[in-house]
Amino acid sequence: MQTAQITSFQPHLLVQCITDGIAAWQTAGEMVVKAIDQGGMCLESIAEACQSDFISVDVLAQFERIGRKQVMPQVFALSCAAQKHLERLPYSEQPRLLHAAVPVVLINNGKVDILDVSVRNLTRYQCKQVFSANGVRSIEAQRAWLESEREKKTTQTTPRQVPWIFKQGKVIFTEACELTRHDLASLLTQLA
Repeated sequence: MQTAQITSFQPHLLVQCITDGIAAWQTAGEMVVKAIDQGGMCLESIAEACQSDFISVDVLAQFERIGRKQVMPQVFALSCAAQKHLERLPYSEQPRLLHAAVPVVLINNGKVDILDVSVRNLTRYQCKQVFSANGVRSIEAQRAWLESEREKKTTQTTPRQVPWIFKQGKVIFTEACELTRHDLASLLTQLA
């Protein structure tokens, strides 16, 4: 492998090096697949044969996914909240979403806005909203997801305030209430 002599910053050379590196990842992935499919090797035996500190079974598993065209190498090069979500999408969807914006539904005081946001700029919360286990949610599905999240927040269990207090060995009811057997048993236990 040739290394370029760097005398001054050359953006086109940097882009070419990164592009070549990604192409090399694809080639490495194809080599892993060939070793497994045609050579009868497993990832562990490939790692042992490589005799390298940084080539582990986990690393080889990612290269196998690249070689089997399950994940584009460009997706592994991403450093954003959407990266793990893109990995799970079908291979055919990955190129489109790498360079596209997705609609993100915002609801503020009952007003609905739709923003087109690059997947590289999505927050973690927006990723949960935009991506389902099967792909990208439609605008309607995002609205439904947001509504279910809102309902979860409003129905989260808050500590139950009991309508009584204990004072000098007595129970004083602070408001009218109904008691279940459990409530009554709890009261008696606390009085004892």
